[in-house]
Amino acid sequence: RTTLLVTHGEETYDMCKLPTKIESVERCGEDVKLSLKPVTMKFKDGLELEIKTEYDFREDGRIGIARKILKGDTEDVKMCEYVKACFGFTEYPENMKGIYFNIDGEKIADYGYNAKAYGKKTVNSISAVIPEILTELELKPEREAEGIVCDGHHFAPFFTLKLKYELNGDTKEVKSWLNTKKLKV
Repeated sequence: RTTLLVTHGEETYDMCKLPTKIESVERCGEDVKLSLKPVTMKFKDGLELEIKTEYDFREDGRIGIARKILKGDTEDVKMCEYVKACFGFTEYPENMKGIYFNIDGEKIADYGYNAKAYGKKTVNSISAVIPEILTELELKPEREAEGIVCDGHHFAPFFTLKLKYELNGDTKEVKSWLNTKKLKV
């Protein structure tokens, strides 16, 4: 699943907990753009953010995820695009041994059921390679972002890909690309 974590001060909202609906669907050839109705987050100090999500499904399998702040001050706001995944059935995932993580195309760790996180301050891409199903799941930022990959543990056997964006008063949008690549045999 993908979601966005929005942090202001010590408070964090997970957008997956805020209900929304499809606002529009646009088709252009084989590409599809799906827009969701904006959601509103109200922080304890009075800051109110209205955020709209747009998914851009491309014919080549790439998925663009744009998060636009329509209303509110972005000073001291951080956004974290977050993908949590496994393979197999979610309730009974397959053995995750053999999966490994890349940062900027370089292998940095094997999945080890040890709840470790690996990161880099500025990345071009982060990914999890799943040899068992010949697939690489990649998350790429469209602007500067910190990248973090995490493995899970036996009671939560998932991996996580995170892109952390620091916003300033001028930044009103972040866009990430989720890519599924078939590995060659």
